[in-house]
Amino acid sequence: MTRILALDPGSSETGWAIIEHDPRTVEGGKLPNSRVLVDLREEAVSFDVVLLEFMAPRGMPTSVQDMETLWWAGRFTEAALPMEVVRITRDAVKRALLGKVNVKGADAVLRQQLIDRYAAIAGDPLGGKAAAIGTKAAPGPLYGIKADAWAALALAVAYLDGAETLDQYRARKAAEAA
Repeated sequence: MTRILALDPGSSETGWAIIEHDPRTVEGGKLPNSRVLVDLREEAVSFDVVLLEFMAPRGMPTSVQDMETLWWAGRFTEAALPMEVVRITRDAVKRALLGKVNVKGADAVLRQQLIDRYAAIAGDPLGGKAAAIGTKAAPGPLYGIKADAWAALALAVAYLDGAETLDQYRARKAAEAA
């Protein structure tokens, strides 16, 4: 069984999700980057793969927050070693889960798709929040997932669905150029 840690790094906090290859087991949250770094150093070996949502060039000026996020992504990568670290861009996540990159309101569409997918896993083939998220008294598989943990969960699900990794993208582009 594959145990996956997916991280959506930010400049000061990081969304995270842990799923088993049997995706019924889901945990997620948002933590300060310094805490994620400590946890990675202590627990990275308990995962089969660590996923990082990685920024891709967007053809516009880069902000201080973007630079800080990249710095943290590098620190997380180093802390996770010797575990396998896989980088996947947000565009690759959208392409894998939505079929295209340019989707209006992509975050909301991704969230709804995850809710519908996990509702089916929970036994409701018609989808819906009640089965996927549930309540405190009757939690569903996504109970407790909020904020940036949704992006981290989307990253993990896209990886399981075969999203193109950054290394695969580079190899494909090199082959096309040859």
